Amino acid sequence: MGPGSDLSPGYGKRRVLGEFLLLMVAVSWGASFVAVKYVLGWLGPLTFLWLRFVASFVLLTALFPSRILRAKWSTIKAGAIIGFFLGIAYMPQTIAMQLTSVNMVAFLTGLYVVFVPMFQAVLLRKKPGWLSTAGAVTSLVGLGVLCLEPGGLRFGLGEVLGTLCAVGFAMHIIAVGKFAPSEDPVTIATLQIGFAGILTVVVGLFLEPLPGVLPAAPLACMVYLTVCNVIGAMLVQNWAQQVTEPTRAALLLATEPVFAAIASYFILHEAIGLKGFVGDALIFLGMIMSQVEGFGAAAAVETSAKSGAKTGADD
Repeated sequence: MGPGSDLSPGYGKRRVLGEFLLLMVAVSWGASFVAVKYVLGWLGPLTFLWLRFVASFVLLTALFPSRILRAKWSTIKAGAIIGFFLGIAYMPQTIAMQLTSVNMVAFLTGLYVVFVPMFQAVLLRKKPGWLSTAGAVTSLVGLGVLCLEPGGLRFGLGEVLGTLCAVGFAMHIIAVGKFAPSEDPVTIATLQIGFAGILTVVVGLFLEPLPGVLPAAPLACMVYLTVCNVIGAMLVQNWAQQVTEPTRAALLLATEPVFAAIASYFILHEAIGLKGFVGDALIFLGMIMSQVEGFGAAAAVETSAKSGAKTGADD
């Protein structure tokens, strides 16, 4: 039976609590964009990523040692494949944070929800419905509005990297849907973080210098991003998604870019303006349209993975 079929007396309260906690995960993920932007004042983007991935993997392994030690070879291979896509999604996202606004990166990242049915149609021959197609068009129009300038469209390197990040996350969702359904969620999340850490360590140490000692403030942000946004979010999701429907969970978590925009406005004082508001609204509407059509379950599976590194979620 699905979560909605549980008619026990306490189920309604558990569902309300679970959905509230999922919304708080979205708030935390949204706020993490601001924290990442801050930490990048002290660390290179690739160095930030490998430090966060490695720290998250070590902590999760310490919390669940028996699950990791008992992992089957098929689980390890699945974690390697999913972790590869996780790494290649977060690298352009984090670099983009240095090149454009938090608001832009957050909503470009959210396009992964729209790209999933498009890529499924090509790779898995799973034809998207009309609502997903309309959602894709709506989001792309919103992207055009965000990039519109008096002299034409401005689509700089930051916007390109943000879009590549969404492509990476869409491929990550598809990989999770193909390789992870029969696996233990904690084990697969931990392994993919570990393999994403290996990828970012190799690339990061090749392209960036070793980090120095961090001051207290950015170090506190790193602890928050690792403990709350990775471990805390994953533990919350593993429980909360048992007491609510996958699509409802995905819709709640899809509010992440909204909270990122709010946090960037009040903390970083990033101006959004009418153009930004309209573009953000169109992208968000397209995301919701794609979720409602039935791809919400796939996106809900993705959230375990995203909590695995969220980054900056990054994410």
